[in-house]
Amino acid sequence: MKKVKFKVECDLTVKKNGEILLKKTIPVDSLTGNFLRLIRALWMGRYGETVYGTVKKGDGTNCNVHGSIYHSGAYGHRTLTFSIKAGGEDDSFGIVVGSGDEPFDKDDYCLSSKISNGTGSGQLVYGAVTIEDINISDTEASFRVSRAFTNNSGADVVVKEIGIVGYCYHKDDPTVYTNCKFLFLRDVLSTPVTIVDGARLTVRYTFKIAM
Repeated sequence: MKKVKFKVECDLTVKKNGEILLKKTIPVDSLTGNFLRLIRALWMGRYGETVYGTVKKGDGTNCNVHGSIYHSGAYGHRTLTFSIKAGGEDDSFGIVVGSGDEPFDKDDYCLSSKISNGTGSGQLVYGAVTIEDINISDTEASFRVSRAFTNNSGADVVVKEIGIVGYCYHKDDPTVYTNCKFLFLRDVLSTPVTIVDGARLTVRYTFKIAM
């Protein structure tokens, strides 16, 4: 009997003026406790019931993410979305990078030291997150998620950690929204990646089911 395996890999590529300066693949095995809490909330959802799970946001406070679809009249409804598809220059969720090297912990709720979007010292310009279609073959099914980070700071920028921040929200009435952005994956690079001025780092995750 063939065994089915779920794998996550990450490709890191640094280019400048079309020249590849670095290209490597690292294994990803650092899903945080927030990931399990979110999945539990989603699985518990049931129409007409108020069901939620609690995750820890990037500022360390707790946030309820709803796993239910509840509707009562014009205002009494709750919805859940779970997204990582951040737009360009939005460093608040999606694939993120950092300069910290604190060891991974299952209770991590933010990067050790996130590199912010911008062109100032130590900053990178965040591109939009791209989510590709699922590719299915006889031996595996997979899809890829990627984001580019461009160094226009005028000096080298060193990346030591990478991760993914999810975005959920629920709506209790037409004017009250609860936003929740939380880290659910973080890896500390065994060898830091240096992005020289004018270069671009592309981080590409592959989520794969292989036989």
